[in-house]
Amino acid sequence: MAILSLINPRRLFDRSGHDLLVLDDARLAAQPPERFAHAGFSLMLAAVLWGAAASWLWGAAWKLFGGVGTSELAMPAAVTAGAIVLWPLRRSLAALVETFCGRDPAVRAVGAAALMVLLFAAMFHLKADWSRGEWALWQPIAGIRPQCKIYRVLILMPLWGCWSMLAACQFCKKPESVPAFMTAFARSCGAGAAALWLAVALAVSMGYYGYMGEGAQLTMAGVTIATALAGSLALCRADGGLGRRALLAANALTQLVHLLTFVALQNLANA
Repeated sequence: MAILSLINPRRLFDRSGHDLLVLDDARLAAQPPERFAHAGFSLMLAAVLWGAAASWLWGAAWKLFGGVGTSELAMPAAVTAGAIVLWPLRRSLAALVETFCGRDPAVRAVGAAALMVLLFAAMFHLKADWSRGEWALWQPIAGIRPQCKIYRVLILMPLWGCWSMLAACQFCKKPESVPAFMTAFARSCGAGAAALWLAVALAVSMGYYGYMGEGAQLTMAGVTIATALAGSLALCRADGGLGRRALLAANALTQLVHLLTFVALQNLANA
């Protein structure tokens, strides 16, 4: 079924995955549950599109503002981090803050500010690494692997983050009372779909991070998968079961850990 969803043109125009990330609970609950029957595939497609959009946005900001200020990466990092926070990750980051900071508005504000600073600081320390050698791709498909290594992590972050939401549906138990749209979404995230998208994310990661060496490749994959699985299980348990807030928080957590791990390994490789 997962493979059939990939080749069904109608799935390309399904916005249920996007809506699951950005709409509020009330608007989602008002939707007919059958609209989320293929939300798993729609979610992963949204991740692919956002990764491409984030890399394009970084490149555009780099051209417009790269020479302004004390660092050529300050403005691209700020623009890209700001866009991520304001659009695709705003509810995911909010869910992560709510889970860890409780109900106190002041504590939540501090937690949100800390996450925003962390995201910007991590992006600010990304390196283009234009000159790092790696195996050549066949020329007709060489464009699928950007030479600027910053674009690669921007593309992979949402892919891994959204995959964590699929993975959570395989291991986390649904509570007795769960919105109908969440039940439909969980059904769309079968083991076959989760395994297929895991294979896609692993293949792209291996191809994108190969220049860092085999150890870094395996570390990136291992840390990200462990965070996606252990993080989603812990967040679901803290939230009382498989719920939207836990899944969104797992998405944000996985993306942040993936980014921070990449920055750490990139700095070690350049040391």
